[in-house]
Amino acid sequence: MNKLFIIVFVLMSSFHISSAQNITVSGTVIDALKNTPVKGVKIMFPGSDDVVLTDSKGRYTINNINPNSVLLFSCRRYKSKLVNVCSKSSIAVILERDKRFLEQTTSIDYFFCFHYGPSRDKKDSTASDLKWIFN
Repeated sequence: MNKLFIIVFVLMSSFHISSAQNITVSGTVIDALKNTPVKGVKIMFPGSDDVVLTDSKGRYTINNINPNSVLLFSCRRYKSKLVNVCSKSSIAVILERDKRFLEQTTSIDYFFCFHYGPSRDKKDSTASDLKWIFN
């Protein structure tokens, strides 16, 4: 009877320990607009001061994390996103652009300005000539 009790106790203890083990989570982070990987995304999770960053292909791996954790994905120019792990070992995350940081394109026109000196020879303008033009 004693042996049976010990065997049952050991089996029940190992089941409890295995259910409380942490897992490894990996995946990719993708831009919702361009459907391309996002590098440099910070991934933070509770219970740790560690920060994981995505690589140049948007991939990440987090070792030894609680299966019931919540991950926070944040990156400049993107909206932050909370994701429940729910015991998944692979999680793909799609980040949307933040409207406050939409990239603006500025068009700059370059031009060459020539003038003729007293000898009527064409020569390049100087900064003082351009100052005179814009005043």
